[in-house]
Amino acid sequence: MHIQKWLAGAPVESLAGGRVYVVEFWATWCPASRRAVPVLTRAQRLHEGKVTIIAVAGADGQDETAAIAERFVSTLGPGIGFR
Repeated sequence: MHIQKWLAGAPVESLAGGRVYVVEFWATWCPASRRAVPVLTRAQRLHEGKVTIIAVAGADGQDETAAIAERFVSTLGPGIGFR
């Protein structure tokens, strides 16, 4: 999988052994995705150094665009604690 642009956190260049990776597929228009942000942020902070949480959004036919996702993430600022 190629990530076109990382909106929060440092890019993940490779997977490290002994580490857990959680990949969340989300959209700005999805209520469940929005509710997951604080939950995933808490999980990332609680398991820092052991777990990497990555949320992936993409064009989905529901008017989701990179610009919309970028604006959404920028409004969260430090409220989003995962990649």
